Amino acid sequence: MARAGGCKRQAGAWEGASSVQSGPCGPSCSLPDAGEALRAAVKRGGRLQGCTGHPCAHGFGSTIAQRYESYGKHYEWRGEVATWLSGFGPHEPIYLEAALARRWFSSDTAARLDQLARVRTGKARPFVEVLLRRAAASKAPAAVRGTCFEAAAGLLLSSTPGFGVHEARSASHEQVDLVVRYQPEHLGPVGLDPGPGLVECKSSTEPVTSRELRNFAAKCLLHRTKFGILFARASITGRKKFDEPEAAELVRRRFQVDGLLVLVITVKDMEGKWYEMRGLAEPLAEDLRELVFGPKG
Repeated sequence: MARAGGCKRQAGAWEGASSVQSGPCGPSCSLPDAGEALRAAVKRGGRLQGCTGHPCAHGFGSTIAQRYESYGKHYEWRGEVATWLSGFGPHEPIYLEAALARRWFSSDTAARLDQLARVRTGKARPFVEVLLRRAAASKAPAAVRGTCFEAAAGLLLSSTPGFGVHEARSASHEQVDLVVRYQPEHLGPVGLDPGPGLVECKSSTEPVTSRELRNFAAKCLLHRTKFGILFARASITGRKKFDEPEAAELVRRRFQVDGLLVLVITVKDMEGKWYEMRGLAEPLAEDLRELVFGPKG
């Protein structure tokens, strides 16, 4: 395979080269192409072999991605994806976003997403929309609805410039749905300070109460984060659905004095955003302005 600007190993150093290569690192490299490696892994039952120390083992994409995670983490995830793909037919259409969302949950919780990973014939739609529909299905178990809502929130945040999504955290005394890290980017500035934040997801049809919002904000302060994002099916920014609208808004403003910003995203904010290059940047920025400066006149 001809590859311009590839690399080869000479005297222990990586140097640029333009040559016909039998592997990603040079004529003497026996490591297969990334696609071949993945297909071979699936045939072996999901075990990815062959790549141990080559920084360009799966192309330059993995090298560039080390800005966010180590090479070892990417390699480990490829093995997990290969194992996951082995459970599907070779010509069966699936949502690859499910493989990404599975990383944020335990194996038992992630298994709930596998039921939705297959693309239904004649009913193909974005995976986030599939998750939101499932989260709204009254006949679905509460645990499934909650997982689908959390996965949809994570996927939308991961598509928002500046946000990185990390796995859920669970202990005997508390549970954190998702952990995110924000680093401002020019494409979709939100206005938050860079650093980690917590995400809470409420899939219930009941409005989020002032007490629930207060508990979430206290959790953010406990973990010393500067912001938290609450995903709720019932809007608190609309205020009409709140049982204590003034108190609820005052709760947010009270924690703002302590340096904590609690932003609220509703289902309406989430719908149709999978097509947006900026993800949830606009609804997040709008809610931030409303929190800091008040509602529009």
